[in-house]
Amino acid sequence: MKTLERAERLVFPLAVLVLAGLYFRQVLGLPRPHINATLIKYAFYSMLILGFVVLLQELSELHVKRKGLEQSYWIKFILFLLATVAMLWGMDYLGFRIAAFLYLISAFYVLGERNYKNMLAWSLGITILMVSIFEFWVSLPLPKGLLNF
Repeated sequence: MKTLERAERLVFPLAVLVLAGLYFRQVLGLPRPHINATLIKYAFYSMLILGFVVLLQELSELHVKRKGLEQSYWIKFILFLLATVAMLWGMDYLGFRIAAFLYLISAFYVLGERNYKNMLAWSLGITILMVSIFEFWVSLPLPKGLLNF
């Protein structure tokens, strides 16, 4: 299975996880964050669980379809989990654009892509698409980070 096909299968669960994190951060920024957190916790947790379940399912299918896998499926799952947490945490410091770009590069690397030109091109394209969707279509302000970028 080619890397692009593997990446396409992981777009939905990764997008759900990113949207869940952005949704949670956006709501906590509203007045009375403790009340808002109580109100959105069911939607947030269901999005989070859905994202991880689908991601786990896709990774397990990749593991079954590919023989001679150098990394076990649990290691890939943990790496995706750590990358997702690092992205959500890093958005405060690096901004969404840089954090998403680095996150996508790490996701492609975990998927087995070793062509750095493809990794950079796809990561940049997907980042531009996500920023365009969030800022222009949904009108959701994205974190700018310390660099205000």
